[in-house]
Amino acid sequence: MGKQKMIQIKNFRAKFTEPDDEGHFTGYASVFELEDLDGDIIKPGAFKKTLSEKKRFPFLWQHMVQEPIGWVEMEEDEKGLKITNGKLILDVQRAAEARALMKEQAVNGLSIGFELVKWENVDEGRGRIITEIKLWEVSAVTFPAQPAAVIETVKTLDISKLSTDDDIDDVEGKYMSQDDFELKSVIPYRDYGNAPEDTEWDAGKEVREADVDTLKKICAWYDSENPDIKTSYKLPHHRAADLKAVWRGVAAAMAALLGARGGVDIPEADRKGVYNHLAKHYKDFEKEPPEFSSTEPPEPEKTTRDTEPEKTTQNGKIDVPLKDNEKEKEKMEKEELERKELKEKIEGLEKQILEMKASGFKGLDQKDEDAKKYEAKFWEWAKTGKEPPEMKDSTTYYPIKTDSGEGGYLIPQKLFGKIVEKLAEYSPIRKYAFVNQVAGDIDVVKEGTGITVEWPGETGTRNAFTTTDERFLTTQKIVQHPQTALIKVSRKMLAQDTIVNLEDFIAGIVARYMAKSEGTKFVSGNGSACPTGLLHSTLLTRVTLGTHDTLTFDDVKKAYYKVPSYARSRGVWCMHDDWMLFLSKIKSAVTTGATPVENIKWNSYAFGDVIGPEPNTILGRPVISCPDMTSAISSGSEDLMIFGDLQGYWITDNPYVVVQRLDELYAATGQVGFLFEFLKGGYPVDPQGMRVLANTAS
Repeated sequence: MGKQKMIQIKNFRAKFTEPDDEGHFTGYASVFELEDLDGDIIKPGAFKKTLSEKKRFPFLWQHMVQEPIGWVEMEEDEKGLKITNGKLILDVQRAAEARALMKEQAVNGLSIGFELVKWENVDEGRGRIITEIKLWEVSAVTFPAQPAAVIETVKTLDISKLSTDDDIDDVEGKYMSQDDFELKSVIPYRDYGNAPEDTEWDAGKEVREADVDTLKKICAWYDSENPDIKTSYKLPHHRAADLKAVWRGVAAAMAALLGARGGVDIPEADRKGVYNHLAKHYKDFEKEPPEFSSTEPPEPEKTTRDTEPEKTTQNGKIDVPLKDNEKEKEKMEKEELERKELKEKIEGLEKQILEMKASGFKGLDQKDEDAKKYEAKFWEWAKTGKEPPEMKDSTTYYPIKTDSGEGGYLIPQKLFGKIVEKLAEYSPIRKYAFVNQVAGDIDVVKEGTGITVEWPGETGTRNAFTTTDERFLTTQKIVQHPQTALIKVSRKMLAQDTIVNLEDFIAGIVARYMAKSEGTKFVSGNGSACPTGLLHSTLLTRVTLGTHDTLTFDDVKKAYYKVPSYARSRGVWCMHDDWMLFLSKIKSAVTTGATPVENIKWNSYAFGDVIGPEPNTILGRPVISCPDMTSAISSGSEDLMIFGDLQGYWITDNPYVVVQRLDELYAATGQVGFLFEFLKGGYPVDPQGMRVLANTAS
């Protein structure tokens, strides 16, 4: 067998003496005739040649060649590779720390880094008889208190780069780094007995009931860098209560290891060790393990159930494979449904993006190189007023030419995204309404006059209309209207090379003033050159005050319960700050005839935690400030507040936003104007879930 070109690592629970005050220790770095999880056995004499070439080897911390902590001198005896003289160099801080950890047995693992020279494959390639090893170094490693050996193989260092005359110092200096070694954490096989083969298996339940020490016994792999965290442990297959192996758990762990249902995320070099662990459990249950594969799951037709007669357990029940387990089947169906729904959402978004790209708008994809180039050219134009040829002659980003001769361009999508993000912060309605980005007017399906539902009996006429209006479903067009915002910036500021955060400044100031303007229209717009607001005409049903010109909390509760129950659970209050203050100060007489005092309990129930941060709540539902609503009863006919599910109000934003640079218009004042033109629409598409508390004329 030729030389295997790789560095390998094998870890053992160390048997060493505690380092003395000067750092000396002894022990065994490897043990002969001990089969590890990869099925490897190191034979006596394997280290003879390498020890004849060199007696002293570097002693490293966790295989990090940049952290040597001492040296070891070794020899072979009948048991294994014995450290006859190990020395921690205590002047090195890491060595002093290692000594303290070794004395307390917090670190009780020794690991050898070696080159495999001669070996023989056994057990159909599942193991090796190792007869010669070239040793490079020995390391102190963190390792769980387990008496059996654990193999860890790292295939990162090409030994063909080295000559036979290279000594360890050359290897360390030229070829090794921390990344050359990957320490692994396969948990050794243990026979704690087996549960009956038809035992149900719930991996989540077993993990929840286990502590970290128990997880070290019931799982097949763990993250050695985070041994105190439950999520570091993977592939459970023993019961936490009595540690007995469960067949369904073993089969599930093996299936995950070999790639079923997304597989399991463990280092590739660890998979063979985990496989050998689980394969021994297969043999305990008198089953043939599937063929090992690091990349592909086993073929279903190769399972024991398909190649052998059905086996029965001691109680006479037929062995049921994992895929027939009802709980597992139900869980898989649920996950498949979730994946299908997510896929549909993603496909919908991708379709929308593709449609917009097909119409010429490339700015949506910030990862697109053209979009990044365009963004850089856009800001060059914005600062200097000079149109780069790439923009002026572009047919991709549509330079806009107006009748007045002023030119403009679509803003980069990154700037548009920042403005929309800021709008959501400043605009109270946007936080709860249904907001959609769409390029143009849209028709939305909505409920018309309603539908007829009857109980016709056995022989009665079906589909008999009780109204002459058969428009049960109708459509509502949401028209997008232009909204402009003008910013004036001094030429001096634009000329400064050191100007920073211009994009964030523009996004913030445009969004703040736009939010104020659109908030008015989302509440009271009449649909003429602006969105149709919530309070326009009689689109929303009014609930009148109990007493004209007088607001009481009974009126607030009346408005609340006039909203259908399905919408109340998602309802939001919209009102002017003055009405919020008024409601928070309502007082009631505790004793008849006494001066009214504030009833804290009632106000707490009515207005939520008035001391806490906004939003405050009324009857458990949030209250948002709408400064464009009426603040007082004056004319005798006012809409005081809105309550309901604001998802029924649709807002559309067009991503095609144009900005014009106005040089001549403000040249006399040393300024440059930037005129932004947005297109947006709004309409209460589903008003059934909202009500308006109104002070109507008596």
